[in-house]
Amino acid sequence: MNISIRIPDFKTVFLLLALQISATNLLAAKRIKIIFKDSDSSRILGKLILSGDTTRTKYTLRLKKRPSHIEHTLLLTGGTCQQPSASTSLISKIVANGHGKVYSKGFILFRGKENIPLNSITDGQHALRIEWENHVSCAVIPRV
Repeated sequence: MNISIRIPDFKTVFLLLALQISATNLLAAKRIKIIFKDSDSSRILGKLILSGDTTRTKYTLRLKKRPSHIEHTLLLTGGTCQQPSASTSLISKIVANGHGKVYSKGFILFRGKENIPLNSITDGQHALRIEWENHVSCAVIPRV
């Protein structure tokens, strides 16, 4: 009785591993919509969409009816809006255009360099803040 075992070559093993990682990331991909409201009037300022997987988080921010030519700062903070932690990361600084619109997109990075997996900030213990002039709008990233 002859038994033969075929050992796959390195390229095949690498390809199968890459496909498994890609499939895992696709299954883990999520999309979260966050609404920002003015803290004074509860008027909706705009929205931020978070999307990502187990390796990174992408954001798209759209605000309207903002003061023209005023800088808006988008921050990620640990904790909640009522009890933020000292841990804060700058995501973006955006100036509203002449029509009062703010648009920004990119990746959320730790210390401006390292990718942050979406599942690490969707624990109900992180918030996004928009600051301009002497105003703040804050929204907790929901637990997913």
